[in-house]
Amino acid sequence: MWSRLGLPKPDRMIINRRYAETLSEIFGFSSLQRGAAEVRADRLKKPARLKALLAELGHPELSFQCVLVAGTKGKGSTTAMTASILQAAGLRVGRYTQPHLVSWRERTWVNGRHLSVDETIHLFPFVRSAASRVESHHPELGTLTTFEIGTALSLLSFARASVDAAVVEVGVGGRNDATNALDPIVSVITPISLDHADVIGPEIADIAHEKAGVMRPGRPVIVGSQPADAEAVIRDESTTVGARIEWVGRDWNWKQTRTSSPPWTRHAEFAIHGPGRLFERLRLPLLGTFQRENAACAVAAAIRAQLVAPDRLDRAVHQGLGMLVWPGRVHVLSEQPAVIFDGAHNAESARQLESTIRQAYGDAPIHWVLGMSRGKDVEGFLDAIGGSASTLIATTASHDRSMSAESLAQLARERLGASSNVIQVAACADPVRALQHALSQAKSTDVVCAAGSFFLLGDLYSEYLHDPKR
Repeated sequence: MWSRLGLPKPDRMIINRRYAETLSEIFGFSSLQRGAAEVRADRLKKPARLKALLAELGHPELSFQCVLVAGTKGKGSTTAMTASILQAAGLRVGRYTQPHLVSWRERTWVNGRHLSVDETIHLFPFVRSAASRVESHHPELGTLTTFEIGTALSLLSFARASVDAAVVEVGVGGRNDATNALDPIVSVITPISLDHADVIGPEIADIAHEKAGVMRPGRPVIVGSQPADAEAVIRDESTTVGARIEWVGRDWNWKQTRTSSPPWTRHAEFAIHGPGRLFERLRLPLLGTFQRENAACAVAAAIRAQLVAPDRLDRAVHQGLGMLVWPGRVHVLSEQPAVIFDGAHNAESARQLESTIRQAYGDAPIHWVLGMSRGKDVEGFLDAIGGSASTLIATTASHDRSMSAESLAQLARERLGASSNVIQVAACADPVRALQHALSQAKSTDVVCAAGSFFLLGDLYSEYLHDPKR
């Protein structure tokens, strides 16, 4: 069942002492919670730290080409689509994304297969030894983090797997993210909104400046639609750097090709066209018009990477998009009632999710199961979905950054108290029981949507989906 969903078996369902010890060591590199001020002070060292670590590992990243994907919204989906297209074109492709849903190993993917338990156990000692040398030889760079260790392990696994190319999702920001130690042949910047503002903000222009740091002189950068402030920053930065910018919404566009079928359904056909290229009768198994824009970003990136002969791309684009498996992104698990899992966790992504559900399901009542992480724009998220909520069940994911169900429910009552649409706000600490409670409130024509945190989705995928009684 996990392979059908495109997920490895959850880590806690794997009985392997050495693997558990390895994971514990990896997470131990960032065992202490740090405040925003500490993160801001340290982030300038991140690319240099990863470069030093990769040097100690023999520069595995130099054995393959790289596409680097930054942004706030849709960067994971765009990464997955780009990798899927390149794989369909016959390349051996690595994909690095985050966060994971049920297993840390799903961050590292090669041609449809996630990093195995044995590979994790085998590769980590090389990374641990290299990390020890970096911290000994370069104390001025500070302490390596779990993210940097995981990134290095992924890149090492790509080199060992002899991939032709890797599509890498940026962590936080871009300019000072560890992944910017790489030298991409194409960069992508998906739509930008306010997220991680305490670290890379506070304004949209500040965040755009960070994202624009992934551009390289003389190389193409594909940019999704942006707020005016972000667009101005990206345009100026591309001129300064000398990057060749192409805009989705101008140079690259998508359009619905069958008017009898709305563009947000999973089966509706659409087309993508750009300079000298037209791809028609495309299908994408993901809900949402915004996913079609992400697809345009991915197609443009795959073409501008110039890793595949042009005559092989037509079929690859159709096959790569059509066969994409990408859980947790407006993932419709069942119907009657519709059950949807989505990783939306800020105000803009919540508005997008609510709009997508409305487009696909009309005025059907929506029962929200919501779990949020501390430090996120919870108020903005609630404002975005408040007008559509029939019930809202607050819950708590099994992660130490998760907001308590009671605190989230209380904030929801305060924030949504004036909304006549909200019938019930309740707290249920256990995510599975929260989802079951929402389902008990829903009619067959309603929608039940779990969102607010990938940590929440991971709990639900791990516990709820394998329940044989379901």
